[in-house]
Amino acid sequence: MNCSLSLVFFLVLFGLSGQAAPNTDPGAAIEITQVDLFSMRHWDATQVRIYGLGLRMSRAEAIDVLRSKGLRLMQSGPPPGRFASCSTNLYCFVAGKVPYINFGVSVTFSGEDRISELDIEVDTPTKPAILEKLKGETGKFMQVPYSDEFRRRLFGPEARVDEVSGRYGEKIKDTNYIYSEYGLIIATSPIPGVSGQLKRVELTDIKFIPPQAARAGR
Repeated sequence: MNCSLSLVFFLVLFGLSGQAAPNTDPGAAIEITQVDLFSMRHWDATQVRIYGLGLRMSRAEAIDVLRSKGLRLMQSGPPPGRFASCSTNLYCFVAGKVPYINFGVSVTFSGEDRISELDIEVDTPTKPAILEKLKGETGKFMQVPYSDEFRRRLFGPEARVDEVSGRYGEKIKDTNYIYSEYGLIIATSPIPGVSGQLKRVELTDIKFIPPQAARAGR
């Protein structure tokens, strides 16, 4: 085999091995329902779009973006127990024509009425619709049983770990793994067995926040 053929053979093998992750253009928007985000490198949360929604987007812009896709931004109440168009609440969620369809995507607004957090809610009573849209490693990470090994293979070591009150309150805390360079929070919750021993750990949320907020401990 001559040198040129050897080089081609090596490059093909390297590409197929999955060791080379594609880079993103600095500042380019990345729509997570169309691109395998977690297989990429050198991105941050300010580039991420979920159904067109992005950080720092105003409430009016967010509503218009979703409307163009046949979706709506909704809030729970007022009054309690009723769904309404997202107008006053800091927390709103993505919905279709029927508000209670679980898309699994929510946003949090800042005091300036701009999106300060994008959240993919993985652990919900019904399977979130967005999971059907996710591709490659992104979809796999959110749908296979959670493991620290898989998380570290995708993102490397976390910058910080926060123990927070979760579904079991202060007795059994949830864990947030913060990746400040990405502006990424991976939220997990322990599930105890009958005897009280740890049965498994579940992925609950994938959150995107401004990287500077992640570094500051938000």
